[in-house]
Amino acid sequence: VHLYDLRSSKLVQRFEGHNGNCVALEVDWQHMVAASSAAEYRFILWDLEERKLIQRYDSPGHNVNCLSLNTEEGTLATGSDDGLVKLWNLAADEASDCDSRDSRDSWQNAWERSIDCKHHMTLAMDVDWSRKKLVTASWDYNVDMWDLQTGDHLHHFFKPRRCMTQVRTKKACDAP
Repeated sequence: VHLYDLRSSKLVQRFEGHNGNCVALEVDWQHMVAASSAAEYRFILWDLEERKLIQRYDSPGHNVNCLSLNTEEGTLATGSDDGLVKLWNLAADEASDCDSRDSRDSWQNAWERSIDCKHHMTLAMDVDWSRKKLVTASWDYNVDMWDLQTGDHLHHFFKPRRCMTQVRTKKACDAP
């Protein structure tokens, strides 16, 4: 993961921690925290201010393709090849004995629950954390909305002609 200064186009920091190419990145500029994943069954939290790795989280059997970070509540949602969206309590690790660079058991402390989106593969998602709504898009051409708290299916939008690689909830385009 590379951090660039857009004014000068210069590389500011190279964050090392993934063994492969980064497939998903979520940045919270207000809290200077980022989450990233690569095709390696884990995700990583980064401290952008200190420019260091905060924690690696293994996600056995859950190859993370997309993620959504809620720094305020210390929660992360991940979507993967298994069609599940997993919800992680990132604050759970603060009380654990895990070394910040060791992910051996961090997933057991942090993983709270899953929502079975009944997809072949969850490729894209976004969460409206305040409204507790999740929107997912999948390899099998489905776009759906879910209740984040109950996991209930709320709405099937449409079946696009091509697989969607990004979705956004209304929060991105709310009118003033």
